[in-house]
Amino acid sequence: MCGGALLGTLGVRSDGVAVRQCERCRMGVVAVRPLDPTAEYSDAYYFGAGASATGYADYQMVATHSLGWVAAFIRLLCAQGKVLDVGCADGHLLRLLDGSFDCLGIEVNARFRKQCQRTGIRVLGADICDRELLVESRDRFDIITAIAVLEHVTDIRSALENIHTLLAAEGVLIFEVPLIAAGGEDRVWFSSSMEHIYYPTAEGLEYLFESVFAMPLIGREVVIREYGSTFVGLATRSATRHRQLTN
Repeated sequence: MCGGALLGTLGVRSDGVAVRQCERCRMGVVAVRPLDPTAEYSDAYYFGAGASATGYADYQMVATHSLGWVAAFIRLLCAQGKVLDVGCADGHLLRLLDGSFDCLGIEVNARFRKQCQRTGIRVLGADICDRELLVESRDRFDIITAIAVLEHVTDIRSALENIHTLLAAEGVLIFEVPLIAAGGEDRVWFSSSMEHIYYPTAEGLEYLFESVFAMPLIGREVVIREYGSTFVGLATRSATRHRQLTN
C-alpha cells in the first residue's frame, strides 16, 4: 500500500495464516495471499455457507440488518443523483433507495450480477480495481458506497484510487471496514471471515485515505457489542465538501 518493506506481526488467524503489519503505514495484510481471491465468492459464499469460516449463513438477514443506515445516510447527503455500490451483491442497498437515484453496482458474483440486471440495476463490472471502469465512468458518481468491501480487494490502494476517480467533483464515498482497534476487542476478525486480505487499523486507514484524497480521514470506530469494532468513514475529493462533512 505504501511501499514499506518492514513488516511486523499484527496477529495470527485461527486458520494459521499470519497477519502482518507495515511498520510505515501501519496497515495489516495477510502474509499469504490467495492465488485467486475472486474464487472465494462463488454461490456457496452467499448461499449455504452455514458455519463456514468464510461466507454467510444467511446473507439476506445480514443485509437487512446492516444496510438500512447506509440508505438513510445517502438521503441525508443528497436528494437524487448517481449512486455506485461497490460489492452490491443482489442489489439490496440500491433497492432501498426507492427509485430516487440512478443506481449502479460492481459485483464479483456472476449470479448476483444477473439478478441485479434483471431488477434494473446496471452492473459496471466485477472488480473495483479494474482500470477499465475509468474509461466511461470517471467523475460520474454523487455517492459511492463500499460497505464491508475494501478488506476483500486484491489491492486496497488501487481500489481507493479508482473510487477517487469515479467520484464526481462534490461526490462522497461512504465506507465501512473491520477495525483492528488498539486495545479493543478484535478476536472475531482473526477467527472468522478468512477471505479478508487487509486488516485495517486506524493508523493504516488514516495513511491510506490521506495519501489518496489529500485530506484528513472523516469517521470513527463503531463498537458492535459482543462482536468487534468497525470503522465507518467518509471521503470526498472536494475541500469544500470535506469541510461541510466535518461540521
